[in-house]
Amino acid sequence: MAEGILGLGSSGSNGLSQELIDKLKTAESKGTVDVITKRLETWDSESKKITAIETKVQELLTNMQKFDLNNTGTNIFEQINATTTGSSANFNAIDATGIQEGTTTVNITQLAQRDVYQTNTFANPDVQVLNGNDVGDKLSIDVGGTTYDFSTEGKTYSQLADDINANSLLNASVEEVGTGSFRLVIKSKDTGLSNALSISETGISLGYTNTLSAQNLNADIDGVAYDVSSNNITIQGNLTMNAIELGTSTINVQKDNSSIIPAIKDFTSKYNELVDLIDAELYATDSPVNDLSSLRLVM
Repeated sequence: MAEGILGLGSSGSNGLSQELIDKLKTAESKGTVDVITKRLETWDSESKKITAIETKVQELLTNMQKFDLNNTGTNIFEQINATTTGSSANFNAIDATGIQEGTTTVNITQLAQRDVYQTNTFANPDVQVLNGNDVGDKLSIDVGGTTYDFSTEGKTYSQLADDINANSLLNASVEEVGTGSFRLVIKSKDTGLSNALSISETGISLGYTNTLSAQNLNADIDGVAYDVSSNNITIQGNLTMNAIELGTSTINVQKDNSSIIPAIKDFTSKYNELVDLIDAELYATDSPVNDLSSLRLVM
């Protein structure tokens, strides 16, 4: 009766033979190690192939945005062409959506401007405001019906300018108007009559004079009269106008379809390039790409 399986502990056997061990190692290697080794050898090649395909997909998706009617920007079918005449106004449209075709005529008869005041001259901006060191001495500025007080007690001209600048409606600066000669200049932050200034003094006398008076923009746009505080207004849809000088300017807006056909050709070219890249891997006998099913899903 046999005491064991031959070669595996049977009588007269010393265990597994070296030949059998080598065969087992070879079989194990083919099933695991060789597969991993081959995978490592093709890793770089596969990575390059996948990166190239991903890049081409992104190029195609970016190109497709031009044709997206739901895109928040302007699609290829909403491009416009605008020509202007005259130098009295600039026109701008970040988004062409809502801009109507046709010619718009603008006649500027008055530009909006700020209120500007200046003091008498003084020799040093870093000395105490003249006669302004007593309690209650102040400069008062009215803007749009609200009065703002600025104390001059213990303040230099430069410090007074800093205090005024802290108000969001005002702009103040000490300006050298001649050699060793300075003025405190106060301006309304914004243009228009609604931002006109009224200045009064308590205990001081800086000799304020109004060098530029606030006024509104007066313009006629396609027969409609405008009397507004800003030189920048929206005249239709997303089209804005910035008045620069007196005079007449026009803007003529027309649909621009010239880029549609080139865009379609560009899309077709990028699509075909992607198809060629993927087909080259799907039908290759030695493609380094391991997951070919995912490439099919891309298409």
